[in-house]
Amino acid sequence: MNETRFKVFELAMKLATVLLTLAGILWGVWTFTQSQQQQTEMLARSSLIEFERQLWTRQIETYAQIAESVGKIVARLETGADADAAIQDFLTLYWGAMVLVEDATVESEMIAFNQELLDQRGAWSTSDRVKRRALNLLEACRTSSRAAWQRIQALAEGKAA
Repeated sequence: MNETRFKVFELAMKLATVLLTLAGILWGVWTFTQSQQQQTEMLARSSLIEFERQLWTRQIETYAQIAESVGKIVARLETGADADAAIQDFLTLYWGAMVLVEDATVESEMIAFNQELLDQRGAWSTSDRVKRRALNLLEACRTSSRAAWQRIQALAEGKAA
């Protein structure tokens, strides 16, 4: 009887050893997988944040160019000087770099400012209306850049994806 118990005990120990080893391996695989998944998510978030920062930097640079261009137009219209070169600079940005960085509100204000310039050149508008459109456009640019920065901060804090 002792020999039978010993064999059962020995078999149970072998089985327990195999089961514990298997459980340890499964636990290790699960832990490794979780760790890899967390690292992948962190890398993806870091890449997204870096992309958003580069886009935001480009946006700020382009909005500054628009501000300078619009300022020249308004100043020249105010003094009666020829604004053709400044308007050409604006149109280059209007059809070029702004398309890459503007949001819907800035796009709408760009269109409105351009239309106001056309109206002013056709004598259907005044320089005061152009100034008002310029202020609206620049305020939209400021609001857009602030919103983009807040999105970057939220991403960095893990509040958005």
